[in-house]
Amino acid sequence: MKVHKYGVSIQQGVEHPPGFVELIHEQEYSLFLTNGSNRRCEVYVEIDGKYVGAWILNSKDKINIEQSEYDTSKFIFLKRGTEEFKQASLDALSDSQLGLIKIIFTPEMKKPATYTPYSPSSPYGRAYGNSRPTFSYGAVSRNKAIRSRQARLTKKSTYGFQDATGLNLDVAHAVTIRLRLVSLNSSNHDYKELKSAKSNSKPRPLL
Repeated sequence: MKVHKYGVSIQQGVEHPPGFVELIHEQEYSLFLTNGSNRRCEVYVEIDGKYVGAWILNSKDKINIEQSEYDTSKFIFLKRGTEEFKQASLDALSDSQLGLIKIIFTPEMKKPATYTPYSPSSPYGRAYGNSRPTFSYGAVSRNKAIRSRQARLTKKSTYGFQDATGLNLDVAHAVTIRLRLVSLNSSNHDYKELKSAKSNSKPRPLL
């Protein structure tokens, strides 16, 4: 799934428009994320309506996420109706939450040049018209997400990540991508083409 210059794929599954990903029962999976823009971005991830992490993704870079930022367990898909599904308490989730993966790419603020007056006796005086160039970020704050444990994380992983801290975010240009995990050979898929937007349409629950 690609929206503008950002992409999300689950390479262990089979993706269908407008964002369904078919997996088999007890299939481990990971989120392969790409940033094709010219700016770093924060990547905010929710699975089943629960926060699992936020990371920094550099410009023109990619990352493979297979666990939450606070756990060493790999993501795993559990088919609805199975004993493992019930043991993980996934039957307590609403149809809207179940299997929904939500990823928000929020780019870093651009770096506008500002000019600070400087003494003519300075080496910068002649070159910069008595001003020295300095650079600053515009500041945008984000509320800290509530971190709740992800029930479907059961297997161990050794993958490590850098927490997304210290970025000034351009929330006006955030892009949201949503996928929904479904069991292989599930019926009643909604095969519709996606339109270019700041987010793709939310894949509806399958009954």
